[in-house]
Amino acid sequence: MTEISGRISYNYQITSLVIERLYMGESCIIVYGTTWCGDCHRSNRFLDQHEIPYNFVNIDHDKEGEQYVLKVNKGMRSVPTILFQDGSTLVEPSNAELAQKLNIVTAC
Repeated sequence: MTEISGRISYNYQITSLVIERLYMGESCIIVYGTTWCGDCHRSNRFLDQHEIPYNFVNIDHDKEGEQYVLKVNKGMRSVPTILFQDGSTLVEPSNAELAQKLNIVTAC
């Protein structure tokens, strides 16, 4: 378990990218994915359409990001793996799951 500022607890190792962005006050939604993944493109498009700031980590080129995805997904390279500021993750989420997590009301 890792703690940041004694307030936020996580049940997995946090990458240095997340820690840096927490302290810099930047967007802490991180989308771990690849450029060839259709679900990654869909998730990024959803976040863009709803003007939700995020950082994209291409795990084909970022080994630390790839290791994080493998750890969170028990050895599977499942993308997108989306890390939220509260430490929770969604793996290969639908648009409806993203909307629910981000409290976005969408049309049926």
